[in-house]
Amino acid sequence: MKLDQPIGDSMYGPLFIRAALGCFLVMSGLARLENPQLLIDRVQQTGIFPEKWGTVYAILLPYVEILSGGLFIGGFWTTLASIVVSVVLGSFLYIFGTKVGTPGAFNFTSPFNKDLVLLAAAVAVMFTGPGAFSIDGFRKGSG
Repeated sequence: MKLDQPIGDSMYGPLFIRAALGCFLVMSGLARLENPQLLIDRVQQTGIFPEKWGTVYAILLPYVEILSGGLFIGGFWTTLASIVVSVVLGSFLYIFGTKVGTPGAFNFTSPFNKDLVLLAAAVAVMFTGPGAFSIDGFRKGSG
């Protein structure tokens, strides 16, 4: 084994990123559906959105997370799912900042915020493609 060479096919890298990010998004969306009022209150407390838009954002967010997470897991429309996830995670960073408990507008206090890491993973999939075992790959004949 050469340590300067990959140990496997590079098509599997995006698969692992897709699976992890997709599972995280689905579980996060399902958790937010259990208590939607908590997210509505938290979004409205930041004061970033007008009250009605904050409510709409908080109500739609779990469904967008579940749908985009499912698309990631299946490898279907991965570029679209990556764009949607990037917008959602970017909105998290803008609304809530990166420091827990601090209202948003890009309060970068920690370099290892989970939303930054997840955003990087979504952008990586956007640039690398769906990888192995994906519906997009099977449709193109490379999955």
